[in-house]
Amino acid sequence: MNKNIQRILSACVIWAFMIILQVGTAQAQVQIQAEADAFVRAGSQSDNNFGTRDYMQAASGEGSNLHEIYLRYDLSQDIPDLELVKSAKLNLVPFGSKWGEDGSTQWVSYVQDDTWDEATITYNTAPGSTQDSVAAVVTTSAGGATLETIHTIDVTDLVKAESDKKLSIKVSSSLLAGTFKAEYHSKEYSEGGTYLEVELYSPKIAFSASKQSLKAGGSVTFTDESQYSPTSWKWTFEGGSPAESTDQNPTVTYAAEGKYDVTLEATNAGGTSSLTQSGYIVVDAEGVSTIKVYAAEDALTRTGSRGDDNYGDKDYLQSASGEGSNLHEIFLKYDLSKDISDLSAIKSATLYMIPYGNKWGEEGSTQWVSYIQDDTWSEATITGNTRPASLDSLSGVQTTSAAGETLESPHAIDITDAVKGETDKILSLKLSTTLQGSTFKAQYNSKEHSNGGSYIEIVVEQPEVVLSSELKANKINVYPNPSSDKVTIVNPDQKIVKVVLYNITGKMVRAQDVPAGASLVEISLEGLTSGNYLIETFDVQGRSKTSRVIKQ
Repeated sequence: MNKNIQRILSACVIWAFMIILQVGTAQAQVQIQAEADAFVRAGSQSDNNFGTRDYMQAASGEGSNLHEIYLRYDLSQDIPDLELVKSAKLNLVPFGSKWGEDGSTQWVSYVQDDTWDEATITYNTAPGSTQDSVAAVVTTSAGGATLETIHTIDVTDLVKAESDKKLSIKVSSSLLAGTFKAEYHSKEYSEGGTYLEVELYSPKIAFSASKQSLKAGGSVTFTDESQYSPTSWKWTFEGGSPAESTDQNPTVTYAAEGKYDVTLEATNAGGTSSLTQSGYIVVDAEGVSTIKVYAAEDALTRTGSRGDDNYGDKDYLQSASGEGSNLHEIFLKYDLSKDISDLSAIKSATLYMIPYGNKWGEEGSTQWVSYIQDDTWSEATITGNTRPASLDSLSGVQTTSAAGETLESPHAIDITDAVKGETDKILSLKLSTTLQGSTFKAQYNSKEHSNGGSYIEIVVEQPEVVLSSELKANKINVYPNPSSDKVTIVNPDQKIVKVVLYNITGKMVRAQDVPAGASLVEISLEGLTSGNYLIETFDVQGRSKTSRVIKQ
C-alpha cells in the first residue's frame, strides 16, 4: 500500500469493540405452598381418601401399614423462567418429637402425572412415581427422636426440569408403620403445611458496545447481553447523552474527550444486579485513537511441589513471592497483529489488571512486569518447571496500601516500550509481586473469569491529513455512503479489475477480484465492525484510485 493511502488511513480514526463482562449475582428466595397435598394408605384402606386431614403420614410396611404422601406445586406464579432457578428445597414441617425407636429416612420420588386431586386420591387411584427416589433426608436420630423442626430435601433438579411448571412428588418413609409413622403438617393445618423454598438468580450482567473508542460527537449503541432474563434495565452513562436510559439497547452520544464509566442495573424476578465498567468508553482527542487488546492466553505457575501442575483453566491469576510452592507467577500473552499495523504510531501502552478481593496483605506491596522473549508457551501446558525465562523487570505499580488494602481497580502498569519493541507483534509478559505467598497472594481475574480479564490499552497517533490535489483527482465514487451492508463503486474512466478494503490501521480486511473488469462493482461490508474504511481500486494497468467509506 502506498504512502498516500497510509496518510489517508491515518485520518480515519474510529474503532469498534465488543466486550462481555459479567458480575456475580445476588439471589432472591420465594416460598411456594402446596396447591394440593394428601396421603394414601394401602390394604384395607386403599379406597379411602385422606385429602381433608390437617396432617400427612408416611410409613413403610404391608397392607394398610403402607402410607405415602403426595404433593403438588404450581411453579408458574413465582418462577417466570426455570433458568432463574439456582436451588430448590422441599421443606416438610413435622409434628411430634418421637417417631420411632431407631433412625429413619424420608424419600422423595418424581410423579409425572399431575392430574390427581387431593379430594379424590386414594392408594388405588394414585399415580405411580416414574423413577426411583431422587433425594432423601434422615428424619429421626438413632434413638428415634424427630430431628429438627423442618426436614429439608434438595429437589433442585426436579424443579428445573419441570417444563409445564406443575411439580408432583411422592414422599415415602423407612419407618415401619406397625409402630410409628412420619407425620407432617398438610396445607389444611392452621399454621400451614409443606412448602418449596426456591432460590432465584438475579441477572448476571453482560453488555457490549458497538465501539469503545470514538471521537467527540460520535455515538455508541449498547447491547444488553445479561443472563437470567432481565425484565427491566437502568443504564447510567457518564459523559453521555442521554445520561440515563431504561431501554434495553440504547444509543448514546458523547460530546467531549475523556474516559467514561458505564453502569447497567438489571432486574428480574430474582432481584437486581448492577455492574459498572470504569473507563469503558474512551472519547479520543483529535489525532489519536485508543485500542484495547485482551489477553490471548494467561496462566499462573507455581514451583516446588507444585512445579508440574498446570493452572491455565482457572478463572483467576495469582502472584506471590517465596520459596517452593509459595512462589506464584503470572504469564500473559497478547496478539497485537490484529489491531496494530504500525508500531511506530504507538503513543502509549498501559497494562490493566483486574483485581478481586480487598485485603491482600498486612503491608504495602508492588506488582512487577517483566518481558518474556519466548512466545511459544501455552496456557494449557505451562507449569512452574516449563515456564519461559524473563528479562529484568520493566516497570511496577503499588497494589496495596501500607495497611495491606487492595488499591483501586484496575491496576495500571506502563508497558509502552515493551509494546513498541515487539516486532513480531506477539507480546508475552510475566507478573511477580513482593507479597509473601506463605500468607497472602495478589489475585487477578483471568480471561476465563466472568468479569473479564486483563487488557492492554494502546493509544495510537493518527495525525490529521489534508488530501493533495493528486489524491483528490484519483478518488472514485462510492454509494450509498455510509452503508450498513454493501456499497457500489463507480469508476467511469477505467474498468475495475480488483477492489481492496483497508481498516484505519492500514490492514487489508477484504479483497475482491473482478476478472472481466467492470466500471461498476459492488462489495459487501457484512461482518465488518462499524467505523471508517478505505477502498482502493485497480484497473488493468495497475493504476489505483481510492475513496473512504463508513460502515454503519
